[in-house]
Amino acid sequence: MIYKIKLEIIFLLAFLAITFSRCKVYYDVNSINGKLKSSVDNVNQNCSTVTSKIFSMESEYLALNCKTDEKPFQIAKQLLFETDALVKEMSKYQMNINDEYENFIEYTKGKSKIESGTQEWKKFKYTKKAIKSNVQTLQLKGNDAVKKATSFNQYANEAILKNIQYCDVASFNVRFDDIILNLDKSQKTFLEQLAEYESKLQFLTNKFSQVYPDQCKLLNEDFQKIKTGKDRFESVKSNVQFSVNKFKVYTVGKQKIYSCASDWSFVSQAEKEMTEQQNELSSLQQNIQGLINHMQSIINTMQQ
Repeated sequence: MIYKIKLEIIFLLAFLAITFSRCKVYYDVNSINGKLKSSVDNVNQNCSTVTSKIFSMESEYLALNCKTDEKPFQIAKQLLFETDALVKEMSKYQMNINDEYENFIEYTKGKSKIESGTQEWKKFKYTKKAIKSNVQTLQLKGNDAVKKATSFNQYANEAILKNIQYCDVASFNVRFDDIILNLDKSQKTFLEQLAEYESKLQFLTNKFSQVYPDQCKLLNEDFQKIKTGKDRFESVKSNVQFSVNKFKVYTVGKQKIYSCASDWSFVSQAEKEMTEQQNELSSLQQNIQGLINHMQSIINTMQQ
């Protein structure tokens, strides 16, 4: 009987030893670290991909530098604000995940394994729970951010971008330089005509002043009117050059200016001034040509 009791005690002690031995769980730190690092790297890569796509959606609109005091721009501004708020929340949860991983690295420093029941074990359990929770929330915030960014992008394209005009600054400068070049050519042609008719007038006056005094008087009057075009040419050239210089100063460092932006007024003003000067030049050229035609008709009657 005593032998039987002793035997049962021995079996019980053996059972307890085996049980407690089996309850001890060990985790290999390197293995855990590899899995955690892979997960964290995946989170960081996904966040980078999502935020890059979102910022790409926003960049075209932001480049417009639109004024936001009208309804379409106010709505776009609100959608943009909501999108950026979600991106910031994503960043917060991403940071939490990275912080938890850094904590794991810190409390397992110098250790090859984690034993169940220890302080490191408790910390590891918290790390797993915290990372899992943050990853789940991050996924939800990421989905919301992409949806909001897509809504913003769709609204910006349909309500704003398709109605936006833009000025390519380099092309405008080339156009303005061409206007000045053509103006120089027109002025040169005018001065050549002026010299030609001055020579003709001198010859005809010497030859016909006694025979055709009235006609010679009319020729001189027409010629004096044509000569006033010289000052008008200079005025147009000066005004055009001033407008061009002003536009170049205002737009230095800019590649494009959009019609929704506050500095679109520089484009509108430059175009307005150019149109005015081109109209002035056209009027001047028509006036000169009319006088030349009149002079030529008088010369024809004198030479018949």
